[in-house]
Amino acid sequence: MSSVKRERDGKVGILTLNDPASLNAMTPELLGDLARAIGEMGVERGIRALILTGEGRGFCSGQNLKAFNSLGDNIYTGVMKHYWPAMQALRECQMPVVVAV
Repeated sequence: MSSVKRERDGKVGILTLNDPASLNAMTPELLGDLARAIGEMGVERGIRALILTGEGRGFCSGQNLKAFNSLGDNIYTGVMKHYWPAMQALRECQMPVVVAV
C-alpha cells in the first residue's frame, strides 16, 4: 500500500498522506511516495491544482522518530536524500498547491 493516496476530483488532484496510525509522520518511504506523486500529478493532463492533506485526525506530525535512524549518521545527507526530493517537487510544481491542514 502506498503511503500517499492519489485521487482526482475534476481538475483538482488530491494527495493524501496515508499513515494515520503515526499521524502521517515522515519516513523515507512516505517522502519518496510524495515526491513521485507530486511529479506525476503535476504533469497529468487537465489537473489545474493540487491539494495535499493527511488521512485521519492529523495532517503530519513531523519526522517519524522510529524511522529516524534511516536518515543515517549524517543528518544533512539524510535530509538531502529523503526530504529534499519531496520539497523540490513541491517547489517546482507548475500549479497551485493547497495544503489542507
